[in-house]
Amino acid sequence: MERKYKKKKSFLSRAKKFGSKGLYGKGKNIDEETYHYYVQVMKRLNENFEQEDEKEMFASNVFSQTAGSELELVCNQLVSRVLEKILPFASSEVFENFANALNSDLRIVCTDPFASHVLEKKMKLANDCMNNAQTKKASAEEPVKKELESENEIEKPEKEENDQNHLKFCTEWLLKVSKFVLNNMEEFVNDTYASHVVRTMLQCVSGVTVMTDISKSKKSRDQSDENGDGQRGIMARDKAFLEVLREFTNRIMLWPQFGDLAYNEASAATLQTLILVLNGSLGKLLPPLLDLLYSKCFSQEEGTENTLPYVFQDNCAQRTLEVALSVGSSTFYDKAYEKLFKGRLVDLCETESKFAVISLIGGCKDKEKKLLEFSSCTDPEGNNPCLIQSVLRIQASKFSKGSSKITYAGSQMVQTLLRFNKPIKMINSMLSLPANELRDLFCDPCGSYVMDTFVSSPSIGEKSRDRLRNKLKGEFAGLASSRNGSRAFDSLWAVSDIKTKATIGQELLAKEAAVSGNQWGSIIFAKHGLSLLRKRKSDWEAFQGQETKKRKLFKEFLSVP
Repeated sequence: MERKYKKKKSFLSRAKKFGSKGLYGKGKNIDEETYHYYVQVMKRLNENFEQEDEKEMFASNVFSQTAGSELELVCNQLVSRVLEKILPFASSEVFENFANALNSDLRIVCTDPFASHVLEKKMKLANDCMNNAQTKKASAEEPVKKELESENEIEKPEKEENDQNHLKFCTEWLLKVSKFVLNNMEEFVNDTYASHVVRTMLQCVSGVTVMTDISKSKKSRDQSDENGDGQRGIMARDKAFLEVLREFTNRIMLWPQFGDLAYNEASAATLQTLILVLNGSLGKLLPPLLDLLYSKCFSQEEGTENTLPYVFQDNCAQRTLEVALSVGSSTFYDKAYEKLFKGRLVDLCETESKFAVISLIGGCKDKEKKLLEFSSCTDPEGNNPCLIQSVLRIQASKFSKGSSKITYAGSQMVQTLLRFNKPIKMINSMLSLPANELRDLFCDPCGSYVMDTFVSSPSIGEKSRDRLRNKLKGEFAGLASSRNGSRAFDSLWAVSDIKTKATIGQELLAKEAAVSGNQWGSIIFAKHGLSLLRKRKSDWEAFQGQETKKRKLFKEFLSVP
């Protein structure tokens, strides 16, 4: 029987419920009237505003109610959530006045469970102001045709002056807050709430925005679609900001307890952020930091034949190692591989450390060499008749040639290997599988995602995809009739030309009764209009042509910056 889960109540619903019980939010106490006022504000924020000006007016009215009580109110859970949500609508004047009010006691704001979120939001908005000004300046240097009405021409100088004044304020305020965080880094780095402010500060002073999953749990990262080296955007920064980053890096490297930082959740996330922002800004400081991390954190206990290195026994330290591997030099990579991974890849893949192995494969510099080493170590006997089968079925030391289970780690590694610049060995190994085994691979919950990578990787050419289609001839019906296989079928169909689609469609029509009578096969039949193919092939081809054009236009639209 399928388990039914209760829908999680919204924050507003819970706030109303607490208020009815005489509980006026967590954190700093506020009176009943104030609490219900902010409940109504939250309710209004969840509704649509007819005009943009209404948002600014509404924000001004709300912030006027905080005058003189900013520090007390911002430490209340409900009020902090409301202010965090409404800050983007605030005018420059309101934003600046509120920022000055928080400056009266930054230590409390940084370490408070709720006020720290509001401070982070203000720092990000100030950072956005700097980034937008930088982007605007770059675009202003390009010749553009101006068609402004005379009224706008009159208003423009005044608006530009206001924008410049606000930019100056944001720059000076953000630098002031960043220096305050720097001066208190020894206290803040290990603090549950202040450490988030530290991470935001590092991104602001470096101009590098990192992915949100840096501070997420392992389960959240497992479900995330974000890939890559953890960086999302890079903007130039003035010398004063970069000097804060430089001093922060130097001071944290001189920390007597540096070796413990990777083993604490708050400080480990700070280290991960620091690694990524240095990689996008002050790159020369990164190698010394990674070398120190290796000697003080990662190689504390290198492990024995029966035990894994200590770094793999702690989730925080392991995640820090993963981030380091994603951006580290070949020297760091080789050192980590030799001391921490070599001879243990199979054992690591049976535990949560499989994520570290995936990072190791993704950061591989000498791809062909490491690929062969990896495939060799998955079989204690040294026999590797089929590379992809060995990698897909990687498991613990109890290696079995007859093992049929495709593991999550194995699937992720194959996908990573297929993204290499020239993954010819993996491609040949995959296409050497018998057709029925290839079908079974794509019908597997983990293996089906290999198809996504195979058809989307820029390193794999159209000839290889044609070989895959030819190999699967006679197996498309089985593929389309499987829950996971039908998804893989759709991925291959999407990158096929009309002639190839017609050939595949005819194969499915030959087994129409079996395929259309299946839950997943019937979806494939309806989705791709195969009934029309049987009756009027020319109309079906026209329909497919239109669908291809739509997907192309949509893809181009999404790629526009």
